[in-house]
Amino acid sequence: MINDLLKRLLIVVIFGSSLQAVAGTTIEYDAHCNYVNAKNVLKYSGTCKANWGVGMFPDNLSQTYQRYIITYPNGAEIVVFTYGSNEGVVNDIPAKLLAPKNGLERIKTVEGERFEFTKGSEF
Repeated sequence: MINDLLKRLLIVVIFGSSLQAVAGTTIEYDAHCNYVNAKNVLKYSGTCKANWGVGMFPDNLSQTYQRYIITYPNGAEIVVFTYGSNEGVVNDIPAKLLAPKNGLERIKTVEGERFEFTKGSEF
C-alpha cells in the first residue's frame, strides 16, 4: 500500500515537473503585424511585439495549443489561442485559422476581423 502510494507520488512529481516545462515555453520577438477590420479594410501594417508560447490542456495532455500576445505600437493588445483543429480564439471571440500567407500566421474572427502576424517558434 505505501509502496503503491510512493510510486504514484513519484510519477506525479516527475510528470508534473516535465509538463510544467513544456507549458512554460515562451518567446518574445519583434513581429510584422497586419490588422484588417470587419469591412476588409487594412487598418494597420507594421511592427508589433509578440509573445509566443505553447501549452497542453490539463484534461487532455495529447492536445496542445499555441498562445500569442500581440502588442501594437498604440498599446492595444490581443491574445490569440490556436488549436490543432484550425480553430482559435482572439480575445475570447471564436475564430478560424486561415492558410498562412507571406510567412504570417492568419486568423479571422467570427465577427470578420483578421489578424496576421509573424509566427512564433522554438528557434
